[in-house]
Amino acid sequence: MMVFLTRFWLDPWLYKEPLYVIAPILFELCENKNISVAQALNGTQISFRRWLFDDLRSTWETIWLDAVNFWLTSNVDSVLWLIGKSSIFSVKSVYNALTKSSSGTCHKKIWKGKIPEKIKIFLWLMSNDAILTKDNLNKRKCQGDPNCVLCD
Repeated sequence: MMVFLTRFWLDPWLYKEPLYVIAPILFELCENKNISVAQALNGTQISFRRWLFDDLRSTWETIWLDAVNFWLTSNVDSVLWLIGKSSIFSVKSVYNALTKSSSGTCHKKIWKGKIPEKIKIFLWLMSNDAILTKDNLNKRKCQGDPNCVLCD
């Protein structure tokens, strides 16, 4: 986290979203909206235009407690690719992630088989229990007779 450049309110450093999105009223009441994280955590007072009552005070105290417990470094931020083994982006890692056999045991056999595409799609839908048979229609709360005409 490059704390000297990271802005306390405007950058997503503490949570997934910036603090001005999480606490818009606090941001609006804040007198120093462009304060950096380094300034805030090194003693520069964050002040508000008026006294914070109950909910706002509680929200601010939660944010501040999380902020002071945040581990800061002066290192430059780096981006890591968590999909591949090497933490470096590669087209191969994206391809492997997208084609990972998580769709069932027959996934490879279906898509690598020398059969027509429409049969591949049908088999894939069947293996994923996605064909709109009566039982699947009932699971999706569709109206109609739940009994199978072939089983009666």
